[in-house]
Amino acid sequence: MKKIDKKPYLPTAANISDDKALPFTDGCQQNLDSAEVKICEYGATKNYDATVALVGGSHSTHWHSALLKIAEKHNIRLVNMTKAGCRLSTGKEGLPKCDEWNEHIIGKIAEVKPDLVFTTAEISYFNIKEVPQGYIEQFEALNKLGIQVFGVRDTPYFRNHVPRCIEEFGRDSKECAIEKVLVVPDVTDWSKLKNPPANVHYYDYTDHICPDTLCRPVIGNVVGYYDTGHLSVSFVNTLVPYIEEDLIPLLNKVKKK
Repeated sequence: MKKIDKKPYLPTAANISDDKALPFTDGCQQNLDSAEVKICEYGATKNYDATVALVGGSHSTHWHSALLKIAEKHNIRLVNMTKAGCRLSTGKEGLPKCDEWNEHIIGKIAEVKPDLVFTTAEISYFNIKEVPQGYIEQFEALNKLGIQVFGVRDTPYFRNHVPRCIEEFGRDSKECAIEKVLVVPDVTDWSKLKNPPANVHYYDYTDHICPDTLCRPVIGNVVGYYDTGHLSVSFVNTLVPYIEEDLIPLLNKVKKK
């Protein structure tokens, strides 16, 4: 039987580390050293039908490319309001600039007047067993403003730097994969909440990232991560149909209220 060669993975090894969402590279994600809330617009910036605000840290930012494609297709203004190392939370994590940023972010979101805020709804660290109270407090603050939240489950972390591991051991190596049970709890932290904020709509795309018992560095022929914990643009773009299927009906629903 003739051996069938696998398709080359995308992006190529030389380009994986650069396969990042635009705010990482165009200056629109705030850095670690500033508390200023940066606001950048993408998609439809005039005569738009709706506004989605992407808010939080880098695990929010890496969804940007999918949201941008959806925004361009559906005449949506996409507003990026993210900061490196800073989740949407009132929790004090010893990062003064993050704490200060969070003191101002709700007011800035109110000025943007989004129909939806897209952000992470929990933290994927295995030593964290519940949704932080600081998250809940920020969600409730948005609820008081009548703003709905598209909350995504946080993405898992690999133990190895994915591109370097692939380059050293190969795309199918055991060294570069990790058992799903080690990085993805069976029960989501969000599902443990007895009274989740009424304005938060929770979505989980983990089964697309880790479709079986292993989280693999290459899904199909696309490299999932450009480091240990951030999704590549190439992979996020494969999830556009799933996110679009969830986001557009919700957006149409909240716009009618």
